[in-house]
Amino acid sequence: MRKLVRHWLPTRETLHANRRTRWLASLFDRPGLWRLDRRSIAAGLAIGVFWGVLLPVGQFLFAGVTALVLRANLPTALLGTFVSNPLTIAPTYVAAYYMGRLMVGGTLDEKLIVPPWESASGGGWIEHLASAGAPLLVGLAALASLAAAVAYLGTRLAWRIAVARSRARRRLAREHGDA
Repeated sequence: MRKLVRHWLPTRETLHANRRTRWLASLFDRPGLWRLDRRSIAAGLAIGVFWGVLLPVGQFLFAGVTALVLRANLPTALLGTFVSNPLTIAPTYVAAYYMGRLMVGGTLDEKLIVPPWESASGGGWIEHLASAGAPLLVGLAALASLAAAVAYLGTRLAWRIAVARSRARRRLAREHGDA
């Protein structure tokens, strides 16, 4: 599993050599940011997914700072932010809105957006859009937390399965080699 992760992640040296990231060189020297163990990779991915779902912009910066503070794997945290992209942002925000509406005590029978021609008053649809704020924020926070938990636990489980399979293959190879 480490070989696969090492293949995909940038090294300290490549970040030191890049002119855009060179000014952060002293931060990149912290060994905890580059550790390739189950906890660090899972924490980094969870951090990235959390900020990727929660914020529409600036996720990279917040994920990087959080990984620095929590000593999680930095490259994995940055890669985890790519969970939000132009294809996933709209469904994520719609799901977050409906999840938030349920959490703040609303119902799902109302339309998400009321077009102006269906509105009873001329400005009613603007108020309807403005009322999406609280449910959307609550839903985004809940969805980001849920996605981060799934990313963390899923990574830990996948790592454990990969290690168990590797050990089983080595054990079988030893048994067949001895026979």
